[in-house]
Amino acid sequence: MTAGGGDKPRSGGWDKTVTGRWDKPARGGENTAVKGSWDKAVQGSGNKAAKGVGDKAVIGGWDKAAKGSEKKAVKGAKDKAVRGSWDMTAKGSENKTVKGSWDKAVQGSGNKAAKGVGDKAAIGGWDMTAKGSENKTVKGSWDKAVQGSGNKAAKGVGDKAAKGSENKAVNSAEDKTVETAGSKPVPGGGAWKRRGEWLEAMPGRAVTGAADKEAAIDRWLLETAGMPAKLHARLRREGGIQWRGDRLRLALWPEREAGIESVWQEARVLYEDDFCLVVHKPAGMAVHPDGSGSDATLDHLVAGHYAASGGGIAVRHIHRLDKDTTGPVLYAKNEYAQLVLDEDMRSKDISRRYAAITEGTVPAQLTVIDAPIGRDRHHAARRRVSPGGQPAVTRITGREVLRGATALQVELETGRTHQIRVHLSHAGHPLIGDELYGGPRWGLAERGRQALHGEALAFRHPWTRELTVVADPWPEDMLRLRESLGGAPL
Repeated sequence: MTAGGGDKPRSGGWDKTVTGRWDKPARGGENTAVKGSWDKAVQGSGNKAAKGVGDKAVIGGWDKAAKGSEKKAVKGAKDKAVRGSWDMTAKGSENKTVKGSWDKAVQGSGNKAAKGVGDKAAIGGWDMTAKGSENKTVKGSWDKAVQGSGNKAAKGVGDKAAKGSENKAVNSAEDKTVETAGSKPVPGGGAWKRRGEWLEAMPGRAVTGAADKEAAIDRWLLETAGMPAKLHARLRREGGIQWRGDRLRLALWPEREAGIESVWQEARVLYEDDFCLVVHKPAGMAVHPDGSGSDATLDHLVAGHYAASGGGIAVRHIHRLDKDTTGPVLYAKNEYAQLVLDEDMRSKDISRRYAAITEGTVPAQLTVIDAPIGRDRHHAARRRVSPGGQPAVTRITGREVLRGATALQVELETGRTHQIRVHLSHAGHPLIGDELYGGPRWGLAERGRQALHGEALAFRHPWTRELTVVADPWPEDMLRLRESLGGAPL
């Protein structure tokens, strides 16, 4: 969506991704194209939206300002709809487009949506309408439905109501990805469903109308569906690609050993479908075994989750988080998803957003930290900024000044070990609780963790290639810390 309802894509803050590849136009209503935007829904905890504020309710911003449709700055206390001290100013009161970040619908635990708003449900961040109580796939662009837990939908909203008869299927016939009961969209049109170890797809006339079916199937799989060539070749050899009538069958879910012992401890699932699983990683838990023999890793919990669901799925994490960092971790549930998502990680098409609380007041002019990171020769577990290290870029996209501390919103352009921790310490503002890098204890170090949380994860679904956003509410210890330092409740 653009400022004032125009056609230009927005930029700045959470509007852009590192890659700029998420550029599908919004579908339906008056929404315009949103190119590469992290301006959609994030989860919070206990937020209530501003009431009666026009198109976007501002709930604790991140140094951003709402612009009115007439593009005039309307300053004044009564025009502010600011919860907390995130330094956001609402300008005007009708159909606003907010440039930056935290200007949209933040969903999470117990949030209520803004009443009387214009085009979007506004619960704090990302330009998305609250829709139900589960994480959902975002279709088209960032102005669709997003996930939450216990959220109430916005009342009286315009373009994308979260409640009411208007809020039906996101897709339309024009989208060429129409969903029907028991089926899901396929790249390029048609629908698919899972039958045991097989995926059944209906690729349409691209295959049914072709004289050479085998060549058309291969072309559709490799070019339209984007199947990795390595997997395509193996499935061909093993008879895992079949044509039945007007349906293509792919053996994408052969039974596999988990590859790790299962632990019967409940994993907190944030999102799950036949291809992907996203789970919350708590503090004090490693993502995968480190050779010490511990069976208390996130991989072990995921193995237990798969076993409870019937088993036969190998545990494949796509990325990691530090042991003492909380947040969402993405898993692939078959080889197809693993190959596609691994490539997306390499090409930086998977984005993660972090919340951090640091010591001291981080100056407003500090927005990018571009400093190579290497090993610390004097400490085996520590990294440091080093001229001979690997390139590393950290972007600070939002901030809230607290008492003797700053809450930051952070994105990574690279993914070096301990990158955020090293960069912020190098800048003179170590994370609270991060004793390894000089941070003060302040109640977190005793719990064995630093004030760093992965609050949102965005990736393209490996099969449909639709943008999927999964948010993870702030953990209670960081919420308490922030409030103890003068931050308004989120």
